Amino acid sequence: MRVISQSWKFLTKPRGVLSAVTRALDPLRLLTAFALLGIIAAFVRSMGSYREVSGLTGTEAQTFEMLRAAWWSLAGRAVGVVLAFGAFALSVFGGWGRGVERGRPWLAITTLWVLSLAVLTAWLPGDLANAQQEFRGMSFAGEPEAVGAYAGKVALLALLNLVIPVAAVGYYRMSFLDRYVIRSFLTPFSLSMFGFIGIWAIFDYTDNGPAFAGLPFSLLLEFYTVQIPYIVLFVTPVAVLLSALYAFNGLSRSNELISMIGAGKSVPVIVAPVFVTGILLSVVCLAFKYEWAPRSVGYKEAILDSARIQRSALRLNREVKKSVWAARAWMHLNESERRGWFVQNVPLELSRPMSGVVVWQLDESGTLETVWKAMGAQWFSDRDPPEWALRKAMVYQFDEERVPRITTHNQLVITDWNETPWTVLSSSQVPEHLGIPGLSRYLKAHAHLDGAALAPFRTSWWYVFAEPFGCMAMVMVAVPLGIVYSRRGAMAGVTGAIILFALMYVSRETLLAMGQASLVPPFWAAWGTNLFIGAVGVVLLWFRSKNREMPTVKGVLTRRSSPS
Repeated sequence: MRVISQSWKFLTKPRGVLSAVTRALDPLRLLTAFALLGIIAAFVRSMGSYREVSGLTGTEAQTFEMLRAAWWSLAGRAVGVVLAFGAFALSVFGGWGRGVERGRPWLAITTLWVLSLAVLTAWLPGDLANAQQEFRGMSFAGEPEAVGAYAGKVALLALLNLVIPVAAVGYYRMSFLDRYVIRSFLTPFSLSMFGFIGIWAIFDYTDNGPAFAGLPFSLLLEFYTVQIPYIVLFVTPVAVLLSALYAFNGLSRSNELISMIGAGKSVPVIVAPVFVTGILLSVVCLAFKYEWAPRSVGYKEAILDSARIQRSALRLNREVKKSVWAARAWMHLNESERRGWFVQNVPLELSRPMSGVVVWQLDESGTLETVWKAMGAQWFSDRDPPEWALRKAMVYQFDEERVPRITTHNQLVITDWNETPWTVLSSSQVPEHLGIPGLSRYLKAHAHLDGAALAPFRTSWWYVFAEPFGCMAMVMVAVPLGIVYSRRGAMAGVTGAIILFALMYVSRETLLAMGQASLVPPFWAAWGTNLFIGAVGVVLLWFRSKNREMPTVKGVLTRRSSPS
């Protein structure tokens, strides 16, 4: 026992092991360390992309544009690495806890501002350079411009970078009571997020892990990294609901809520910091949902499909080729030009070359005239006129006797096709896998289609904005249900929250299906559930603010059945 006691004293003394571990696990220090590692990884990828683009052979204008975009991306991320390292150094000298304890909150706030600037610098220059082609109407895939959608993305992601430092400034300016309420909410929220993400990762690995057996670990790491936006968006509403219930149940059971009310604070004033936190979380989720989360779902499926193909190649002792495709065996018909397309492998980025392409041309009578078969096809937008380059192509030219004359070409250039990669492949895209830029392009290019054909895309467009604000809807119902004045009320609040949560998901999926089937207007299909849950939350909060018992089903039925 003496040995154990001395060991414990050694571990817990002010400069002991546990103290060092606690300092190392400071939230601010961990945040800056992860951000620094992420920006360094992005910088390394940019170096690889720059080398790859430098070795490309193409038209002078297109090569210059790609090289310029790669250079700006590399330069921005290099500056981002320097700024992120500075933020990490600041966090080492004054972590979140140490800055507060020593009365130096400005040090933590400065660290967050520098880190925010580092992330913005590492992302924005390269992204703007890549968007220049679209602004000029010279995009690599021929898609229509969506400058408004892109400007919204830039503004939203810039706002996302500012959320944490602005929230930190607001936190330090709050009263002690508001800080206590927010800490009561954020502590279970953080634990819930990590817990739910861990549970999801375990179950997902159980289902999809065998597909990566024998493959490089980097592919598995990429598979889970690209899913981060989606899983954060998925688990945040659940974590918000449980955390708000737990926090206000705890404040109620310990009579702290009654003390706050007795000190002259109204219920809306007490819960206002949590509502503001819910709005900030909704903004964060909106930044993920705007483009990253939908793309991550499609990218996840593409990586999983690629892993299965590589495993099959390993079992057959064939050469393993890493290839990630968005879709396979896609067909497009150009009725005005009497031309059809079959694409065996649709690239994830439409500006990339297609693989396994068959194009056929019909004459005015509808008879087959020419067939082109190619191992790959790429479109060059900067040539005048734009050109299609077919790699390892075979051309079947049919005569009047329907006998083909076959010619082969290592490289065949065609200038009289008016299709672009986007017009050929855009209809292969799934609405749920597109963010606001992709959906806006699709709706703009296919405005001539009827409402039923565009209903899935219009519903998805509105749902991009509606889904993130499910966090706010959960806060609005969880806070009043968590405020209780008796043990019976506590159980009733938890039961009501579970029922409303289940109702929310059933209602949302039902309305979305009806909106995609053009049975409900897209706006109401996307926002109807949030508006209903939010209205219920406002009514419940009114009851709590008036210190009145919430209506129950039994009470309502009894009141209606009683004689007047």
